[in-house]
Amino acid sequence: KLCLAPIKLRAELETHTLSQLGMIKRALAVVESNTKKAQELECQHKLGEAILKILADQRKDYVEQVLASISKEVGDLCDKIHPGEGIKIKLFLDPGKRASAGISGEFEGVKNIPPQAYYSESHLDTLGVCVFLALTKRFQGKEAIVVLDDVVTSVDAPHMDRFMNLLLDEADNF
Repeated sequence: KLCLAPIKLRAELETHTLSQLGMIKRALAVVESNTKKAQELECQHKLGEAILKILADQRKDYVEQVLASISKEVGDLCDKIHPGEGIKIKLFLDPGKRASAGISGEFEGVKNIPPQAYYSESHLDTLGVCVFLALTKRFQGKEAIVVLDDVVTSVDAPHMDRFMNLLLDEADNF
């Protein structure tokens, strides 16, 4: 019996060691599995970010193209209401702001001015209508019914006549 006790103690220690090794192997397998999943998720995340950047760039490019394409139209429409004033308009995405379109103008030979700072109320009213008409023409065309109500209350009689003529000229587009 005296010889059996150390052997039994040794067997218990070895059993305990084997049990711990088994737990370590299982834990290692979980770590390795989770590491592999994490690497896969990291790849998916990077791919998702790349796709998001492509989509955002495409969306911005599309909006920039739309704004550029209607800028000339807006300027032409404004010129019909304000002939000889040299009003030129540029619509753009404001790179310093999120989801924000900007507008700059040229007035009396001065370029890149914010219209709201220098244009009269009449000019701003007609500019807004011209932007609205250009966008409506671009996206709705002949399917659109355009309803305007009190949009140019600040316009004097000569400008109002030109505005009404503009609307008559543009009516075939809607």
